[in-house]
Amino acid sequence: MASRTIIQVHPMSDTQGFAVIDESIASHADAPTGGAINFQLNGSGHPGDAVYALFAAVASIQKEMDFTPAPGQPPAPIYLDDRAPAAQELPWEALRRAGRGFAGLDAKRPVGRIAGTPSGAPAAFTANLYRPPLRVLAINSAAGVDGVDEWKQLYEGLKANRGQTDFCLHTVLADDSIRQAIEAAGDPALSYSWLHSADPLVRRFDDMLIDEIRRFNPHILHFFCHGMAAASPMLELATKSEKVTGSARGTVILDENFFTTVNPADTNIWLVVLNCCEGASRAESCSLARRIVEIGFPAAIGMRQAVEVRDATAFCGEVYRKIGDLLYKRFGQGGGKGEIDWVTALTEPRRRICVDRVHSVAMADQVMEWTYPVIYVRHQPFHLERPNPDLGPDTISELRTEIETLVAQREQLKVVGLPEGAPADTIERINSRIDEVKTRLTGDAQPAPAGAPG
Repeated sequence: MASRTIIQVHPMSDTQGFAVIDESIASHADAPTGGAINFQLNGSGHPGDAVYALFAAVASIQKEMDFTPAPGQPPAPIYLDDRAPAAQELPWEALRRAGRGFAGLDAKRPVGRIAGTPSGAPAAFTANLYRPPLRVLAINSAAGVDGVDEWKQLYEGLKANRGQTDFCLHTVLADDSIRQAIEAAGDPALSYSWLHSADPLVRRFDDMLIDEIRRFNPHILHFFCHGMAAASPMLELATKSEKVTGSARGTVILDENFFTTVNPADTNIWLVVLNCCEGASRAESCSLARRIVEIGFPAAIGMRQAVEVRDATAFCGEVYRKIGDLLYKRFGQGGGKGEIDWVTALTEPRRRICVDRVHSVAMADQVMEWTYPVIYVRHQPFHLERPNPDLGPDTISELRTEIETLVAQREQLKVVGLPEGAPADTIERINSRIDEVKTRLTGDAQPAPAGAPG
């Protein structure tokens, strides 16, 4: 079986229909199956069973669905490449495998989604660089909601792995309660700034936020705010003044153009988290998460439906605990380079929401809130590089430049061929040198594992 299963969900001529095709196998001999499915929780069966029945109609996909990695083996995520608009709002995360339970609550077969096209993989050693500490920029400003509990859960989640994964957390806030909590903590890893201007006409708030992102240079960009129903998905944030006056709505509106301006090519952002609570009636943050990945960010988490504050808060703490754990299990305190499947960070948060709702994962079929968190990733696996901690910044820069030069030289030779008189093993020599430099850069003489530890 593949280390991950990718299932395409294609639109059909009927805009309400779709077809499924297994993208993880070489043969597409099975005829695709499609159509509208009744996904009502209290209708004919559970939505998760309807998802499984759709997949099981194609023999090769059913075989993939029924696979579970052996003990000690890394997770094998299931990804939906949901290209059909009619399918994008469906609860794929509710998938219940026959006799095996809910995949979204199973650490071995977590469920995520894919956006964008398979082409356009980023060049090696030009992105996804991890120099500790883990840097998280949280923009916490939901109108009508005191964000302090969500912030505390985020902070506690990061602190849970502090001895293993150090961090810095900068918060752009509008609630004085969060400012008080930060100052009371007395933690040098914490900092904050206000979403406020004495004269709102002087500067646009979206420009202020972009400046904060570029200054802090986060690995993870986190939002706690509301989603907003419109022609295109948007986020709604409240300023400090609006919080003080008790405004029910925020006036700072961020759409996909905001993330285009941030420009993933100019940042080292690995993951965008849209922890939207009590927002629009439909999945605005989920739709925006998809667009963020299509713009070029490696991964984005959104909510398929509007969630209550308690669910958003519970989710927040658990997801950051798991992110810190994933980084430590992959790198320890040294360097290296390997693949991280961010979808594996969602299993425990989903379980937490389920337990908070019905006291037991065994009763997961009674609620759907745990299926609301959705993650979108690019087709290309996410590779993260942590340089050897014994190397200085100048040396790291020199080594990365050498690798990029060697890679460009090798690819050029593949296209135009070897010059006259060049040794026949020139490309092999270049590959050998690349491996030598990579080993020095990361301190990792062994090949990177196929997947992130679970």
